[in-house]
Amino acid sequence: MSCIGSNGFSGGTLSLPDFRLKQEVLQGWQVEYNIPVLNWGDVDAFVRSPNGNCFTIDTKSHGKTVFFNGTRLMQRYGQRVFSFQNKDLLKAVREQAAEIQKIKGIRYVIPMICFTNAELDIGTVDNLIEGVYVVKHESLIMGL
Repeated sequence: MSCIGSNGFSGGTLSLPDFRLKQEVLQGWQVEYNIPVLNWGDVDAFVRSPNGNCFTIDTKSHGKTVFFNGTRLMQRYGQRVFSFQNKDLLKAVREQAAEIQKIKGIRYVIPMICFTNAELDIGTVDNLIEGVYVVKHESLIMGL
């Protein structure tokens, strides 16, 4: 799971909507923000740990309950269920990580989705769904 190649990193504070990881917490980490990815929008943050593990982090500020319906992530508000703008969020995040892997010449990238306001009702071991870690911002550091 090592991250090979370190072009284009910048240090500093990882700025996520309504959430900041302070420099003290990320000492020795390298962070790059808003990387455009062809056909998949942009990666909110690309992070490399001091021991060489690499992550893409897609942040979402939805305030509803997020759950996995067996095929994709969905949102629940009361009894109503919504998709994420009719797209497969898990697939998009996996594809972003795969593109970053190619762009950066990295052996392995771990895709993550970080929800800043939602309640998670995921029901999987370690919140891992189809190769993507789905976490709340409070547990993001532990997941890295």
